[in-house]
Amino acid sequence: MNLFRERWGSLRTVSVVADWVWLKEGELKDLLAANAEAFGIVDEDRWSLFRNAPPAEDARAGYSAALTCQNGQTVHTLAGAQTLAVTSMIPVVGGAEKSVGYQPTISLIQEGAALQVTPISNRSGKFVTIDVHSRVSLVKSVERNKHEGDGEVEAIVSSIDRPEVLTQRLSTTLRVPVGQTILVGGMTFEGKPTAVDPNLYLFVTVVIQELRDDLEEPKAEEKAPEVGG
Repeated sequence: MNLFRERWGSLRTVSVVADWVWLKEGELKDLLAANAEAFGIVDEDRWSLFRNAPPAEDARAGYSAALTCQNGQTVHTLAGAQTLAVTSMIPVVGGAEKSVGYQPTISLIQEGAALQVTPISNRSGKFVTIDVHSRVSLVKSVERNKHEGDGEVEAIVSSIDRPEVLTQRLSTTLRVPVGQTILVGGMTFEGKPTAVDPNLYLFVTVVIQELRDDLEEPKAEEKAPEVGG
């Protein structure tokens, strides 16, 4: 804690609220503030209405995260499901009869959202420079190939999982005003998108708190004892 105080000269903590939202192009334009000083500033009234409105029947659920850290600290959060998948088979020969067996190769697949941020407040506390790293992964269910026949090779091939993982990664550094929702970025998510598929966009809101109740009280100097003459 003292290292942060000495380096940044303050006792500020920074809270970052992140929202990954599925939007179509027209919906994104409706959320952005008109005649804003910079691109990406969100109209707060429209954002509040959008967040509080009941979701449509065909709406895709997004992701949310909230982190609080010291000014200049790097923090990370990860959420989602982890699944195991058999991705290959390694032939193994052993025994007196030199029989052949197969050892499965199992891989861990992470599905969900991950976020890493490093916020640095300026002296006035009105703006924050934030380094953002985002990753969202979705596992699509793929039917296994079914081979006719009872051959050993066909049985092995049909037991191998071949999951299709869709991943969106975003890394950037930007300067954002405190207390305003900002569009960080986004892009097409599907590998083969259609005209009706929404895109995944990341929005962040940054808030600063000034903590002054944990300052160490200066120690009173001890008075040297008087020496009698």
